[in-house]
Amino acid sequence: MYVSAKTDYAVRTLMALALQRDDHRVRAVVLARDHGMPVASVEQILTDLRRHGLLTMQRGHEGGYRLARPPSEITLGEVFRIYDAVQLEVHGHPPEHVGYPPQFASLEGFYLRFRETLIGYIDSVTLADLVDVPAWRAVSSG
Repeated sequence: MYVSAKTDYAVRTLMALALQRDDHRVRAVVLARDHGMPVASVEQILTDLRRHGLLTMQRGHEGGYRLARPPSEITLGEVFRIYDAVQLEVHGHPPEHVGYPPQFASLEGFYLRFRETLIGYIDSVTLADLVDVPAWRAVSSG
């Protein structure tokens, strides 16, 4: 699986917004500056995320972006599907199109199950899960 810079920036942008308190709106330039991302990329990502219903935007002096839904209702799967195909490829092809010889046919089943597990996992992780830092530290230290 490949995670593009746009997907990474989109997840970081959503996490930054999920960490905001009191329904605070944040401008694109502030998100980019505070989190080390290119302004032009963040502006495009915010437009994409808004178009896909993950963000709302308000113009004007008090304007900016905020999440359209609670962080517990936005999954990584939603974000990944905006920019990256959620798939697993073997030699540049879906596993079911590789055509293994009989002695290696079990690999197709393995790769298909691996892809299902990967998709199930990213669909189960929410922004709320990601901003719960202690939970991820426990995972990474184990």
